[in-house]
Parts: sequence; structure tokens; C-alpha cells
Amino acid sequence: MSADFLPYLINPMFHFPLNQYKLFKFKIKKDEFTAVTDEGEFVTYKKPNKPYKITLNNKTDLTNVLSDLDGDKVELKEGDVLLIEKSPSLQEGEEEYIVIGGEKPPESQKKIAGRIKTIFQLKDLAKDIDKTVGEKELSLTLNNEFYLRPNVSVVCKKLNKSGNSIEITLSQKLNLDYLTIVKNLKTAKVSSLELISAMHNLSGEIKDKLLYQDNIYGEILPSESISFTFNDDNTPTEKSAFILKSVGRYTTIESKIKGIISKNILPTQMSVEFTLFQNSPNPFNPTTRIIYSIKEEGLVILKIFDLLGREVTTFVNEPKQPGEYEVEFNADKYGLTSGVYLYQLRSNGYTQTKKFVYVR
Repeated sequence: MSADFLPYLINPMFHFPLNQYKLFKFKIKKDEFTAVTDEGEFVTYKKPNKPYKITLNNKTDLTNVLSDLDGDKVELKEGDVLLIEKSPSLQEGEEEYIVIGGEKPPESQKKIAGRIKTIFQLKDLAKDIDKTVGEKELSLTLNNEFYLRPNVSVVCKKLNKSGNSIEITLSQKLNLDYLTIVKNLKTAKVSSLELISAMHNLSGEIKDKLLYQDNIYGEILPSESISFTFNDDNTPTEKSAFILKSVGRYTTIESKIKGIISKNILPTQMSVEFTLFQNSPNPFNPTTRIIYSIKEEGLVILKIFDLLGREVTTFVNEPKQPGEYEVEFNADKYGLTSGVYLYQLRSNGYTQTKKFVYVR
């Protein structure tokens, strides 16, 4: 096969860190689709022949509306409950995944979009269960929170157990486009494409910052862009899907029968990592922005120190939900003199420290 170059441009609406940047190409059949879990498991699937019945708040049938990722969205609000009715049909060793397509409005809070719960009837769990429990149901809440971004996101979560139905309780308003349960066919041929160049519109070539997971980030902010070029084999007759990875986050980009991706694409982040980003601007006078993300709910502490290790202030000290946060630091409030200072993030046993420069 002859070599080809695949161009790819990102131009985000939100802060987006880039590190160990990889693009995976999937060769799949024409009736197949791909998704990726938070843990990086690649899932190849076909749409079910008969859509699962989906009911909103026990009264509105959304089955037909959510059967395809076609832009036909339904607006949902915090507290809404979606029930997906299904019949367990797994063979030995098979696992099921839930695929969710949608977006949250840009003004929504940076918190989970909802929680997934599997509902069983006890009689279906094991043959030796006491018959006195009869037809009672058991709800098992799994650690299956999911997130959506202001652009269309495709989320894939593994279902730990096969039950009679799946219940999703929404934690904020969002627009839902697609919802289904699939099995991983594992039929895709996956290859990792070589990164040839990464040209930032302000910083120039930043390829070297993106090849390794070394906490040296190629960060991109709104109004900025990065143009990527990957080395691709030329297989125009096959259907291809693309998934990118950056800072432990996976994104389903696009599927095409043939041709090359060559347009603006807004990445979506499939998982949240514990990360403290370089402040901006740096050096600063007197204010600067500090952005950080946490992967687990818990107490978050952000401290400022001088180079001798003396604490200047505890800037953040409060519980936070998983997500990305931005704070503004004003040096004038603390009477700082010009110099180099440290800012340190702690949460759930994780610690990261970075330097910034204040110039009066």
C-alpha cells in the first residue's frame, strides 16, 4: 500500500491539553461502528436490528428518536430518568456496553452528565436464590458516571452485569441524540498512525511536546488551533474510523468510507485525569489563570509557595466533583514581590507542582 498524509485540525471552544498524542485508525466493515471506553478499550459494534425500548420518566417513548446518531436530539433536564428495557442475551464470556451520543449546553456546569444503574430481577440472578424473594427487583448502582461536552460526544461504558433493564438518572441538562446497548465484535483492524508534524498557530512546531507522556504539555486555548499531519496507508476502498488519545483521554472522531479527514474537528474528552496545567499568562502582572482537572470526587487543595517552601496562601480548599476548573490568582492581594513562585495541587493522594513568574 502506498503512503499518504492525513491532515487534521483542532480548533477548540474550551481549554484542551495535549500530551502523548496518538491517532488510531480502524478498518471496519461498512455496517460496523467504533467507540472507546474511558479505560481505552476499543469497541466495534453493529446497531441492533431492533432498537431497545427507551422510556423517559415512565411515560414518554423515545425509542425512535434515539435509534440513530442523526442530529435529531431530545432536550433533557436534571433529574430526568431514562429506562432502557432489554432481555439478557449474553453468551458465555460476552460483555455488554452502553453507547451514548449527545452534548451538554456550553453554559452547563463541569460535572457528570448522569449515572447508569442496572436493574435485575432476583429470580434471574441465580437458580438457588430463596424463592421467598419472588418477583422483587434489585437495583445495582455501578460506578458508571458519564460525561458529555458542549460538542457532540460519543460515550461508551462497559456494563458490569447483564440485567433486565438499564436506568440512567441525569445530573444536569443535556441534549441526547443516540442511546443503545451493544456487544464488542472485536473485528476491527487497528493501527497507530505516525505523527509527522503538529503546527500551533502561535507557537509553531510542537511535535516533540506531544510524543511522550512526560507532563510537558502542548496546550491549546480557545481562538488557537493546531494543524496535525499523520502518515497514513492509502486504503480508499475500506471504511475507516479514527480515535485519538491525549493525556489518557480517548475521542471518537469520525468514520469515512474513503478519503482523508481535512476539516475543523472539535475534540471531546472521554475521561478526566488529575492534571495541573501551566498558568497563563506567564510571566504575569498582576493576575494569571490556573487551570486544573481532577479525576475523582474529593477534597481539592491549591497552595502557593515561595522558592524557600514558605506558604503564601491556600488558594483553594474545598470538595470538588470530577472535572476541569479554572481560577484566577491576583498577586496584588498577597503583597508579593517580583520573583518565581510555586503553585501546588493536591487531591486524593495526587500532588503536582509548577512554577510561575510574577513581574511587578
